[in-house]
Amino acid sequence: MRAFTSVRLIPLALIHAAVSAVLAITLFAQITTTGIRGIVRDPTGAVVPNATINLTDIATGIEQSTVSSSDGGFLFPNLQFGKFRLTANATGFQNTVINEITVESGRTTSINVDMQLGATTETVQVVASTARLETTSNEVGTTINNKLVQNLPYAGR
Repeated sequence: MRAFTSVRLIPLALIHAAVSAVLAITLFAQITTTGIRGIVRDPTGAVVPNATINLTDIATGIEQSTVSSSDGGFLFPNLQFGKFRLTANATGFQNTVINEITVESGRTTSINVDMQLGATTETVQVVASTARLETTSNEVGTTINNKLVQNLPYAGR
């Protein structure tokens, strides 16, 4: 007996359709979001922790905010591409505004925020009352009653 192998030929149109479907799926998987990351520094180059960072999408007006970490870093992930305005403020520093940060699709944009020292204004109000002091006489006096004298310790009793 002779073994007979059945070979089926797959039509070329079916292969073409399968390849087209795979390529169409990869086209929809393109990255359309981006991000902004950066470090907040003072004039000496030291990092500024706990700085409040506000990000505004110029086209839509949508605002997001974050706080810089202990190493001065911040991150705004999953943004749509476009133009943004970044505002940073921290205690003891002037507000810093960076206008028109352009971010492109699929890329994370790095921004260095250099903060300038600002004036810190604090108002301290001290309110105290003092005991009245008699300044016209140097006399010191008090009245001692009979009972206080009788209760004094006496070594000969």
